[in-house]
Amino acid sequence: MEPIRWTADEYVARRRGTDWYWALGIIAAAAAVTAIIVGNFLFAVVIIIGSFVLVLYARKKPVAFEFEINEKGIVIGQRLYPFRTLESFWIPDDGAPRIIVHSKRLLVPQIVIPLSNEVSIEAVHAALQNALTEDEHTEPLSERLGEWLGF
Repeated sequence: MEPIRWTADEYVARRRGTDWYWALGIIAAAAAVTAIIVGNFLFAVVIIIGSFVLVLYARKKPVAFEFEINEKGIVIGQRLYPFRTLESFWIPDDGAPRIIVHSKRLLVPQIVIPLSNEVSIEAVHAALQNALTEDEHTEPLSERLGEWLGF
């Protein structure tokens, strides 16, 4: 099998205006004040630290990863996901092109892999169909929540 290679950002970068940061600040402040009112000071600190980390993450530029599908499995960056550890895949046709791979691992049950214009979706589909079963998957809740929050 001829390896299929492409490069894509880890996520689609979105421009966030000052309104997004103001909304985050207001929500975090209201939640922290509420936590203090009910006497949960530790939770207030966690909310403030969490919102600060969210701002730092929002300002971060996405990292470009190298992806490859070869006879051994799927390579993301330097990490190989062998086909024997993967169960099935799905290429949804709604929105941004991506592959949703269902893994046998407990900690990483689903892997969402972005596709770019460098690679043919049909070629990726054919290569994966030879090694994995095709089964319809939905995106993990964490991915949908990240998109909803603008990540």
